[in-house]
Amino acid sequence: MKKNDIDCFYELMSLIHGAMTPNHKPPSPEVVMLYFNALKEFPFEIIQAAFERVIKEKIISTFPLIGEILAAISTPDENRVQLAAHRAFREVCKAAEYIGILETEIKDSYAEEAARIAFGGIKAFAQMPIEQDSFNRKTFVDIYKKLVAEKIREDLEETKKLGEYKTKFLEQRKEINESQSEKCE
Repeated sequence: MKKNDIDCFYELMSLIHGAMTPNHKPPSPEVVMLYFNALKEFPFEIIQAAFERVIKEKIISTFPLIGEILAAISTPDENRVQLAAHRAFREVCKAAEYIGILETEIKDSYAEEAARIAFGGIKAFAQMPIEQDSFNRKTFVDIYKKLVAEKIREDLEETKKLGEYKTKFLEQRKEINESQSEKCE
C-alpha cells in the first residue's frame, strides 16, 4: 500500500470493525497503524479482497487477525483453482485424444507442466489405460493446484521485493533532495 492509502485502509478497518464487533466503536489509530504496517507491502486491492475472504469464511464474528489476513493473501481461492484444474484436465484429455491426428495447443501453461510432472507428458498420458482415469484426474488436479499455489507465493514475494525496492528508492531520493537543499542554503 502507499502512504495515501491510509485513509481508505482506515475506512475499510472501521467498516469491518463496526460489522464484526458488538460495540460498533471504530478501531483506535494505534490498531489501524499496527495492521497498516503489517500489511503495507501488499496493494490495497489485495488486502481488501483478503479481508472479504476471511469474513466470508469466519464462523465466529470476530475481527480478523493480521495472521488471518496474511494467510488469505498467500493462499489461492480453493474453488477457483479447483475449477481451473478440472478445466485444464479436460484440455489435456482433449489434446491426448487428438495426439498425432490434430495439432492441439494447450492454452493453460500450468496444464502442460502438470501433465509433464504427473504423467511424463501428454504423449505418455495418451497411452495410459482408461481404467486409471479417476486416479489420473486426482493426481493431475493435485499437481496443478500445487503449481498455482507456488506461482502465487512467488508473485507475492516479488511484490514484497518491489515494495521494498520502491521504499528504498523513495528514501534515497528523499535523502538526495535533503542534501541538495542543504547545499543550496
